Amino acid sequence: MRLPPDVQANDSAFRIPLIDFSKFREAASPAEKRQAADNVVQAFKDVGFVYLTGHGIPETTISTVFQKVRASLVDNMTAFLFNIDGRAPSSSNFRLK
Repeated sequence: MRLPPDVQANDSAFRIPLIDFSKFREAASPAEKRQAADNVVQAFKDVGFVYLTGHGIPETTISTVFQKVRASLVDNMTAFLFNIDGRAPSSSNFRLK
């Protein structure tokens, strides 16, 4: 599957393809599952990123993950910017909580 021109990356515009993953999750046959998987792979090959819908991950889980990542990034950036001993921060300062 080739992506339509309006979702392919080019110099004038960049759009990330929207893929409905429920077509993979709810496929009635191996061929349907393969086609859905091929669409995801092709989107990654053409653009490098995808937005997945129909993935089945609860919205509360997504929100929790984003909150934890955001908090961790703030903590890590604070540790990086305010390293009081004057040494370059080490990789040990950068951990997800």
